[in-house]
Amino acid sequence: MNEILVLVPILTLGFIISSRLSGASNNYELLAYLPMGIFSSIGFVTIFELGIRTSPYGKMINASALAVIIIGILIIGKGIKVFEFQLLSAAIFIAAMAGIILLIKNIGLVVLTPDSYATLANASYFRDAIPISFGNIPAVVKRSVTYPVLNGLMERDTFLVALAPILNLVFIAQIMGAIYLFRRFLDSVRVAACLAVILLVSFLSMYQVQSNFFYINTHTLVAGSITSLAILGIIWKHRFPSRIEMFTVSGIGIALSLCRPEGYLIFIVSLIGIIAISEIGSKEIIQICMLPLLGNVLWYSTLILSFHEGGEALSILIIDLALTLGIIVLSGGYFKTQRNNFLLISILTVGVIILAMGAREPNEFLKGIRNCLYNYYQNWGIPLLWMATLTAIAVISRRKYPLAGYFGLFGLNIYLFSVFAKLSDGGAGKQIMICRIGWGDSLNRSFMHLMGLVLLSSIFILTEKNVKNSELQNTLTH
Repeated sequence: MNEILVLVPILTLGFIISSRLSGASNNYELLAYLPMGIFSSIGFVTIFELGIRTSPYGKMINASALAVIIIGILIIGKGIKVFEFQLLSAAIFIAAMAGIILLIKNIGLVVLTPDSYATLANASYFRDAIPISFGNIPAVVKRSVTYPVLNGLMERDTFLVALAPILNLVFIAQIMGAIYLFRRFLDSVRVAACLAVILLVSFLSMYQVQSNFFYINTHTLVAGSITSLAILGIIWKHRFPSRIEMFTVSGIGIALSLCRPEGYLIFIVSLIGIIAISEIGSKEIIQICMLPLLGNVLWYSTLILSFHEGGEALSILIIDLALTLGIIVLSGGYFKTQRNNFLLISILTVGVIILAMGAREPNEFLKGIRNCLYNYYQNWGIPLLWMATLTAIAVISRRKYPLAGYFGLFGLNIYLFSVFAKLSDGGAGKQIMICRIGWGDSLNRSFMHLMGLVLLSSIFILTEKNVKNSELQNTLTH
């Protein structure tokens, strides 16, 4: 029951935010926006908890106060009519979430891995003020903070078993909702929906995906956050972002940047993709980045002060500050004429860096690629090859299929960045390895971040049609 008391308010807050994004009258579009609202609410709860340390019961009060504050912000300027988002749908959603939480908790679907236990060990730091059990900063930095904070809302010796499966469910809903949201792009919405179901069933039939579906990990949160940002990028290409959308992206940025040590880097890479096709400028980027950057400063400052040393935490903090300054400059008026090339330039840059690093240890580099594709446990690399191929096709066909091209370019940049982030991650002597066989499957699992982009781009490659700009404009403006 305590898990329901923690999760349902967070999910309800996400439902309210997504209802504001999608409008009051369209339940199908709500599916596309629902993950955005939920990921955003997770981000706001995380940063709120980072800023206030108190008892477990006090944390429940804090979370409730946060919900009241955010709901108040949503009402300002709109009046009480903001709640005219079909109360029946809200009641059904809340009841369904409560039922799913109870089902998952009672039938034992969720499994715990060593990584899961490491994450939950850190939760004691936020829940009980017990010092983190790891002996050095790098181990703490690697586990990051979003899941420990959320599990810190629970009572001692308990954790949120239902969170990971629920995030997977809303992520799948987002794929279907995005098809409806961009229905004017499609020759047939029904064909696209059937294709999505086939691809999703194929995706879920893989053993690796099933094993990741039901254990405490950050990969779905990253995947949904990236896909949400990519969808908003398409929308912002045709109209200026609303206040609630920028507010939502800030929350997504908090959740994304605090769930993995490279999360803020992924957030900046995603913003480059949005800048490349939209007209948002430095002012909007500052508003979007302010809260995620504050969350990073809070977290890494806590690590530095708690351990009385800098090291990796200080390095990440400095890089995050520099990247924020860089993305603000990049979004300025001086670069507007080159915006269409930003995403392509970033892809080429990361690709060149990867090849340059790989050239230092060519045998290890090629061996790692081969092992990643063919020799890894349960042949994880085959889906990777499929994803990379579809993404490349989307990039090549971007002139004929602009929507698929955008998702493909976005996906390829994240793909290369994931490889770059893991090139020297672990191993004897920190040697360059694409895949750390046996003990280093984090790169393979991190490619789950691409699934939403790959599924959407492949669907649009097969079903996209030419649409007049004026018609599209009407579709994406409410």
